[in-house]
Amino acid sequence: MSKNKKQWLWIGAVFLVIIANLMFGFYRLEKKAAVDEPLWTFGRINKFWNNTLDGEWQKTMISDKPGITVALVSGIGLALENPLKEKSVFWNNKIANPQRPAKLERVNFVFRSPLLIFSALSLILFFILVHKLTNNLVALFSIIFIGCSPLILGMTTFVNPDSILWIFSSLAILSFLIYLKNESRKYLYFAGILVGFSILTKYVANILYIFLPLLVFLDLGFSQEKKEITPKALKGKLKDIFVLGLISLLVMAIFLPAIWKDPRILIKMTIFSQAFQKIWIYFVAGVFIFVFDILILRSKISIFIIRIISKTKKILPRIIGGFFGLFSLAVIANVYLGMKFIDFESLLASPKTAYHSFDILEMLIACFYPLIFGIGPLVLFFLFWGVGKIILGKIKDQFLILSLILFIFAYYLASVFSKVEATVRYQVMVLPLVLIIASWGLVEFLSWIKNRKVFWLISLMVVLFSLVSLWQIKPFYFSYASEVLPEKYSINPKDMGDGSYEVAQYLNALPEAEKLTVWSDKDGVCSFFVGSCYNVRDPENFEDFDYFVVSSGRKTRTSRLISQRMEKGKNYRYRIDKFYEAENADWKLEVGGRKNNYLKVFSFNKLQK
Repeated sequence: MSKNKKQWLWIGAVFLVIIANLMFGFYRLEKKAAVDEPLWTFGRINKFWNNTLDGEWQKTMISDKPGITVALVSGIGLALENPLKEKSVFWNNKIANPQRPAKLERVNFVFRSPLLIFSALSLILFFILVHKLTNNLVALFSIIFIGCSPLILGMTTFVNPDSILWIFSSLAILSFLIYLKNESRKYLYFAGILVGFSILTKYVANILYIFLPLLVFLDLGFSQEKKEITPKALKGKLKDIFVLGLISLLVMAIFLPAIWKDPRILIKMTIFSQAFQKIWIYFVAGVFIFVFDILILRSKISIFIIRIISKTKKILPRIIGGFFGLFSLAVIANVYLGMKFIDFESLLASPKTAYHSFDILEMLIACFYPLIFGIGPLVLFFLFWGVGKIILGKIKDQFLILSLILFIFAYYLASVFSKVEATVRYQVMVLPLVLIIASWGLVEFLSWIKNRKVFWLISLMVVLFSLVSLWQIKPFYFSYASEVLPEKYSINPKDMGDGSYEVAQYLNALPEAEKLTVWSDKDGVCSFFVGSCYNVRDPENFEDFDYFVVSSGRKTRTSRLISQRMEKGKNYRYRIDKFYEAENADWKLEVGGRKNNYLKVFSFNKLQK
């Protein structure tokens, strides 16, 4: 086959993956509710563009995320829809309105579509960059795994910073790795641009300012035999790191008008951001020591560290890979032993307060729970195959795989020390990298197969299994859990609102639904309900409602609230928290086929005292 024909085959394959991603993504795109999304669609996006165009630049800091890239991409929808016209319809759920669902669906579609299309097209960049680091086959399987990942696809169908954070952060790491591999400065500049967009998306991306310089030391240690490490060479690397940092700051300054008014915001977005609150002093000290060492001590400390890495480069990948495998096996063992040692679901249900009940090691191990059971069984097998290869020391791309695994550990450690557990939603930065490792593991597995027919048969099976996973879980992509996870468990107790639309549809089909009054612990149900709907946490008079909606994702919050109020002497005539355990619901939806991921509807006559 000619070279041109092969190129067109690869292009065609990439195109098919993008089409598949969009087809599943657009399926009922508008017919779902998402946590916190209305803050963006009915407020922040419009606020960003209005303030930018009106010259009120100081007001373009629209969120503490900061989510600027969401406003830039999703803001395209403003050309088709002005959400302010529908804002009162959406927020005033206490008044019946038969037009509410249709109007909300329109807003959802026009603001979600740009993000979905943007993420689908980003697969082209993933293919190009992974190809530069490995080969076409690894690159193709990488975008198949990423494009067909239910969790990633589910995240990209919501208007939220996490929906595109994974794109910028993962591409930044890949681009920087290409710079280290080929010493190509254009990829250094591209990495700087991507780091800037990553931080404009969410402050947690500041971890790249720590991780990318560490990769420089790792790279120099692994290549010391090929390249002589001199003070001059290290000074050049120092300059490159500062160039990357300056480019990222420039990107932030260009795309966030608030910085035009007050440049000090750059400091608040980086060193003094939430992500750096507990470690900024150590980061600044590290930068000072690094600069002092290279400029004054002629790189003595840096060269010493690089030599240690060089001496341990054969054992280091095995150690890191071994820890990854150990934590993964610990998670699997704990799950199949009935979560006897660590209650992962309880921990993930309260990610920001879990540190009160769990220690650091337990929280670190729990980070692997959504990761291991958030990918398909076949993908998990190839992930373990790849990690196994690095443990055995039988790999060619050990620096690449080691770098990706190190980032996963770095991200988890940063989360744990920030006292926040890495839920499914917070895993979005590491998922693409895990899937790239699995893709590499798949190609390594296929290299053992000499029979070409068997080779392509296995490849086809991998693609089909990926598509089947999406088909079976649609449209609840973000509620996906691996088939190997026991049915009684789920990995996403902090769901994004899956099932709210379906509950509303059930209620809307009831006789004279417009006259009904409903209480729901999920805001999304009220968004699509045509009658009067209340989502207050602690309603005084439960008997005023015709129907009650409870969900597993709000069980902990509602039950804790009522319990705390009762301890303070408040008496409840009716105990709505009893509904979470009750089985006599008028209607029930088990999202993704998981019994403990439910939404229940109870009529007033079933209200328990």
